[in-house]
Amino acid sequence: MNDDRKPVRPLRVLLALEANRRAPLCTLLHAEQRIQIVAEASLANEALFHAQARSPDAAVLDVHFPDGDGLEVVRRLKLAAPECVVILLSDPPPSLGQESSPPGAAFIFHKNTDPQQVVEALLRLALTSSPTTPAKQ
Repeated sequence: MNDDRKPVRPLRVLLALEANRRAPLCTLLHAEQRIQIVAEASLANEALFHAQARSPDAAVLDVHFPDGDGLEVVRRLKLAAPECVVILLSDPPPSLGQESSPPGAAFIFHKNTDPQQVVEALLRLALTSSPTTPAKQ
């Protein structure tokens, strides 16, 4: 039987966060077959390097980096990879919702948000974006 459907590949994700925020998210994401962590970063320059080198489908970014501004990282990442969906973790105000997200960020969460909520946003992206790989013959 010949199946012409293309196999769905996992959503490729870059995590660029402080280690203490990244670790619980990594634990949850490693349990998800529909999500693949392609790179991790703690610094703005690392995040931009990995974004260009790994071509992630989505990036979870901190608004603050020790070596730069997270909003500038979003701007530069979107110039280099406009198709990459950005989820931004921010400080207060908690009233800052998706409708007032910074340019280039599809979602914004407070830094203290339960990591499971970020995972759920990534799973929604995995279901709606349906990245594919060439069918094996």
